[in-house]
Amino acid sequence: SAQAPNARSWSYIAKQRAPVTPRIAEVFIMFVITWLFLGNLYLGSGEGKNENYFESKSMNNILLRSMAARREGRTYSYCVVVLWTVIITIGSVVLPAYIIFMAPTIFFVVYSGEVLTDMATLFLLFDYILKWEQKSLYLIQFAACLTAEQRVGTTTYVQGARATAEIRAQSFAYLWYGGILMFVLIISYHFRFGLIWMWILPISMVYFFIVTHAMPYCMHGWPICPNDTGAC
Repeated sequence: SAQAPNARSWSYIAKQRAPVTPRIAEVFIMFVITWLFLGNLYLGSGEGKNENYFESKSMNNILLRSMAARREGRTYSYCVVVLWTVIITIGSVVLPAYIIFMAPTIFFVVYSGEVLTDMATLFLLFDYILKWEQKSLYLIQFAACLTAEQRVGTTTYVQGARATAEIRAQSFAYLWYGGILMFVLIISYHFRFGLIWMWILPISMVYFFIVTHAMPYCMHGWPICPNDTGAC
């Protein structure tokens, strides 16, 4: 193991023969990018509704529970429920773990010394990846020959107070874990960079799996579980 490929050590940044202001700016921007990236995940770009990446994962799990609780989901459409369970679990457990781990990793791997340029490149890259789910909706609209009104009507999410509280709680659980983890990685990559950090991926997946399944039960009790599963 060693330092991240293009990361300069903290001692090098402190002792290099350069004006103090650029050195302070370099360190400052490295930490700012974490919160800018998380802010994009949490708030979206403000162009429309339901752009909160974390909230969308909670919404999908609530819709999955609703599907599993219906008679169709417990009978002839059970295979469809299983399929969507796999898809939504990947989207709410696996992908967030990779995104939070890869953001600081890619930043240091492709780091060129021009912090502002690297930050903008990384931000645009992940912004495109996160918006792919929404942009793909327009492809479905084109393939299914839907009108704009039909697209909006089929994607409108109606939620009550209990769902709102659950979505907000899970969103903050994602946000704070991601913020702390990315902050620790940015500091640690200046000291040591090796395969040991790969253990963060399974640990994060376990954490997100607990968040998506345990928090609803802790907040609302066993009635939140589908009828065919009993108390989960």
